[in-house]
Amino acid sequence: MFTSIVVAITCVMSYFIPPDKIDQNKILFGNPEKFNCPAEIDFGAAVKETPEYQIIKDKKLQIGCGEYWIRLSQASEHVCRTVIKVANDTKKDIVVFKDYFEEIGQPEIKPEDVTHIVVCSIKDANKKKSS
Repeated sequence: MFTSIVVAITCVMSYFIPPDKIDQNKILFGNPEKFNCPAEIDFGAAVKETPEYQIIKDKKLQIGCGEYWIRLSQASEHVCRTVIKVANDTKKDIVVFKDYFEEIGQPEIKPEDVTHIVVCSIKDANKKKSS
């Protein structure tokens, strides 16, 4: 119960990313102009946990191969869809790449790392699909 109170308090503050610092390639979900409950994700780690990436490993696909890029694109899209679901489920109003806030000079914004939640969601969905 105490954790819930702390989370609620930390999500009351309103933040924004200055327009000249916005990099849409590093914002996976949400509005950078106003947010209260930020989250971050290690996108590469999440991609490596997708079934699509597993095909890349199993087939030992090389970077120069067309199928490699197709599978990598599918894996990235899978993570993006899952990020949206997790953000909605956890009431996060923005999800960015890991360390993005520090890179743009806003270390006072302390996002929750949702990488583990996204990876678990991907694995759970894959188990249900296999059953």
